[in-house]
Amino acid sequence: MPQHHELHSIFDYLYKGYEEKRRALLSGQKKKSVFDSENLMYLLIKEVLSQDEFSKYDVVLHFPLRNLLLDFDHLSDEEERYAKHHGTHLDFLIYNKLGKNPVLAIEVDGYEYHIKESRQSHRDVMKNEILEKYGVALLRFSTTGSGERERLVNRLNEIGS
Repeated sequence: MPQHHELHSIFDYLYKGYEEKRRALLSGQKKKSVFDSENLMYLLIKEVLSQDEFSKYDVVLHFPLRNLLLDFDHLSDEEERYAKHHGTHLDFLIYNKLGKNPVLAIEVDGYEYHIKESRQSHRDVMKNEILEKYGVALLRFSTTGSGERERLVNRLNEIGS
């Protein structure tokens, strides 16, 4: 996919020269995560969900994967071990307030994600496949990407239509 560099990225605030802006942006917020990348994403999600057309949704941070699945019947042994592990969570889960059903999982991938051979990469692939097996939509954001707001809004519109 072509990178649209004219689109602003919330993750720009992670980089040098943005320390002041990042501090200002996050200062009024109770820190939700130890990772500023996740705090920035959380702000963006909350802002998008505050729009009227998305007001039926809310978001939780660090949702345990095992709490999402009613059963583990569709998983391989390795996937099941991973899904049941207490440390395995979704960075964000957007859900419908009414039925509390999951709408969209969101993962924020730092630079280590791009090291294809890493254990993190293997776990991410497993997570992708588990969510796919259970029909949960997933959106991955790279901290080196851009246009997060547009991608999120487009995906929620797709899901809601």
